[in-house]
Amino acid sequence: MSKYNYFDSLERLAILSSRAVFLSCSPIRPSAQSELVSIRHSAERILCELEHTLFSDFMPPLDRSGLSRAAHGLFRMIERSCELISYRSQKNSISERKNKEAELCIRLSQLIEDTVSRLRHVKRPDELPDIVGFRRLLCEAQSAHGLLMRKLASGSYPRSALPSLCLLCALRRELSFTFDSLIEVMLENV
Repeated sequence: MSKYNYFDSLERLAILSSRAVFLSCSPIRPSAQSELVSIRHSAERILCELEHTLFSDFMPPLDRSGLSRAAHGLFRMIERSCELISYRSQKNSISERKNKEAELCIRLSQLIEDTVSRLRHVKRPDELPDIVGFRRLLCEAQSAHGLLMRKLASGSYPRSALPSLCLLCALRRELSFTFDSLIEVMLENV
C-alpha cells in the first residue's frame, strides 16, 4: 500500500472549497445548488479519509493537529457556502445585485487554494504566501460589508437581503480563520 499523501488531500479540499465559494457568491445558476451538494459529499469523503489516516499513520509529514485544523477549515468553507446558496436559492436576494464582498470572498478563496498548493513546498519563511495581501483583501471585504449594512439601515438596500449578508459575513470569517490555520501550519513547519 502506498503512503497516504496529505498534501494531495488538502489540495483537493482547497479546490473544492474554492469552487463552493465561487458557486455561492456568483449569480445563481439552476445547477449550482446540486453541484454544491456534490462538492460537499466529495469533501466529506476526503476529510473522513484524511482523519482516518491521521489516526492510523505513525508519522505524517506535518503536525496532526495542524493538518486536521486546515482540513476542517476548508470543509467549513464549503458548509458556509452551502448555507449561503441554500438561502439565496430560496429568497434570491443578492443573486443579481453587484456585491463587492461576494466578489472579494471569491478572490480570498482563490488565495487560500494557492496557499494550500504552496504547503508541500514551504521550507523557508520567504516562501510563505502574501499574508499582507490577504489581509488587505479581507479588510476590503469587511469595508464592503459595512457599506452594504449602512445602505440597508438607510433603506437604499432591501431589508430582505439581511440574512444573505449575514451568511456572506460568516463565509468571510471562515475564509479568514482557514487562512490563519494554514499560516500556523506553515509557521510550525518552517
